Amino acid sequence: MADSVKECLIDKNNTDLQSAISYILSHPPMREDLVKDELKWVEAKANRGDEKYDLFVYICRVRNNLFHGGKYKGKYLSDPERSLELIEHCSTVLNACLEANDDLNEAYSQ
Repeated sequence: MADSVKECLIDKNNTDLQSAISYILSHPPMREDLVKDELKWVEAKANRGDEKYDLFVYICRVRNNLFHGGKYKGKYLSDPERSLELIEHCSTVLNACLEANDDLNEAYSQ
């Protein structure tokens, strides 16, 4: 997907998109890992060799954390503002991708 929307990702006129990309890359989501028989949130860089690929690894991780990670109030959701900010920035990037790629938008809309 990153290759099919790369022109969109470098659109310097879309300041919301550029802010979202910058935030995600500079504040990547953590990953929940099993460390010594205990689930812990750990920093995990994507390191795909290209920021646009890293960006989509992080967007996928935000999705996984949202639907599968232990992010619930009282135990693991220690920073709900950060979680919300990551979700909003990922949504900005994904919406820009939908606008930039007709085939992707059509597949999503069906």
